[in-house]
Amino acid sequence: GSPAPPKTCEAGEVCAAAESDSAALLQHPDARAVREHWRWPQPAAGGSQGASDPGRVFVKDGGFKLGDQGVVLLGGNYVWKAAPYLPPAEVIERNAAQIAAELAASTYTPTPGPDGEARAKVPCVRLGAMFEAMMPKNAESIDTTWLDRLSEAIEIFRRHGVYVFLDAHSDGWSTTSGGNGFPWWMTAMMQETGEEGKSYITSPEHPLELAIPDELAELLRKAGANIPVINTMANDTNPWLNFSINSGTGNPAHMNIGNLNMRLNNNDKAWGEATLLLTKQVQNSYLRFLNSHSHEEDRQRFFAPYVEFIRQLFLLWESHPNVVAVELLNEPPPSGLPCLKSARKSRTAVWMFYAHVLDELDKLGVHPDAPVALQDVSGSLPEANHLFDTLFREPDAMCGKWETAMLHKWASKGKLVLSFHFYPGFATQVELPEMIKLAHKEAAKFGQVPVFLSEFWFSTPEEMAAAMAQAADLDVDAVTYWHYVDQIYTGNPGWYKYPQEIVDLGEPIGPNGEVNKASWELFHQTVLDGTFIGGDIDGAEGGQSGVLNLIPATAAASEQPKQKHHPNIV
Repeated sequence: GSPAPPKTCEAGEVCAAAESDSAALLQHPDARAVREHWRWPQPAAGGSQGASDPGRVFVKDGGFKLGDQGVVLLGGNYVWKAAPYLPPAEVIERNAAQIAAELAASTYTPTPGPDGEARAKVPCVRLGAMFEAMMPKNAESIDTTWLDRLSEAIEIFRRHGVYVFLDAHSDGWSTTSGGNGFPWWMTAMMQETGEEGKSYITSPEHPLELAIPDELAELLRKAGANIPVINTMANDTNPWLNFSINSGTGNPAHMNIGNLNMRLNNNDKAWGEATLLLTKQVQNSYLRFLNSHSHEEDRQRFFAPYVEFIRQLFLLWESHPNVVAVELLNEPPPSGLPCLKSARKSRTAVWMFYAHVLDELDKLGVHPDAPVALQDVSGSLPEANHLFDTLFREPDAMCGKWETAMLHKWASKGKLVLSFHFYPGFATQVELPEMIKLAHKEAAKFGQVPVFLSEFWFSTPEEMAAAMAQAADLDVDAVTYWHYVDQIYTGNPGWYKYPQEIVDLGEPIGPNGEVNKASWELFHQTVLDGTFIGGDIDGAEGGQSGVLNLIPATAAASEQPKQKHHPNIV
């Protein structure tokens, strides 16, 4: 039978049974065969050959091809939400081997593609690549050490036959709003140059506050949604001081991890209530960022550094033939609140931004075969929720004619992938089969474009595996679940790890924001001295392994999963 997912002891120690299960899976005959199959040739001297690179998966006829073979890419997200952003190389090596072995051991055989031709299953990961990690201090300096580590990780996956979607991941904007992804210095610059009285950062002068107008609050209540609140510690008279910009109380790059009051608003429960996404800080910052391409000064301050970040990811596509595409944004939130008129233009702002990024990449001469993956607002899709569409999407107004032409140009060259997420909640109120129909409908607007279910979550590996088979059988071209985590390494259901003295006391912050004061004091010190490892923030939990080997022979071979709310995701 299939081995169980890795287990950890209460104290976070590795269980012998977990190591034994993993070792057995990696020795599965099919796993050994797949490792032999994926001994790829090195890229040709002189740079990438693009779609003709040996081993390159490329877009053709609305799907993915490996040579003449149609393929379905199946795997998990591999995303850290805080420094050091990747585990040690030996952990990645073990994980890459396990991911390839798990999929090889599954009984799943993809259904033929829309053209009637057989498709093969191929392992993949959606690998988090953080803007804040590449440019941690300013726009002028790139952290080449991190870039080298990211390149090393991609190469490790390549050696095991695992393909990579590079995901420019972000949740809740930036560390100074409790989120992750965008560097803190961008929000500092927005605050310095922005309209007086507007909040972009969180500080004593700019407390974390919601941006929900009364009309929206009433609509949300009628829709049965909970209206979030900002939480702070009782009797804390200065909750937003620690780790705030220019306060001398800690590195602002770690405010999302080290400010206790921020942790009350980016824990699992608060993340599930969209607390951060509805703050003035996120609403103001994201709107200004999306519009930065059209304002001369902001274009230099914010748009140009972001494009350079994306260009660096495309250089990794060129040097690593197992990189499939670069995903530009993760779950771009509605923005512009409390102004409902601005918020209604959220979708238009996102797609116009994409078009201008693609235009700039063309001018910079990125490889002509390199594809992008693009998401709609919140990672959802039009028609997934009528109220969400009414509030944040103008009817039939994706973007202007020039921008539409730019998007179609990339799609016509096999350089565009439609990415979407499936998390039932306010943005999505349809079942998975209907969501997939909407994805194909949206993709058809661009021509022949692959669809990529890049995030979804169920509470058990069996349900996750059944959903992967269901999606692939409905002609989804790539599927990655949220999310693969090596719990043997972390001792936790996410990419974060505590020293033993903290493990002994219990987790510093519980899933509902419970504070373990003794544990927090020790953890807080690790944030101050920069020795912490990852972060349990912004939906970082819910991790599993032992999923891919459970994908059934066909979707009909297992009971169809009933979607449950991810406790960390709206």
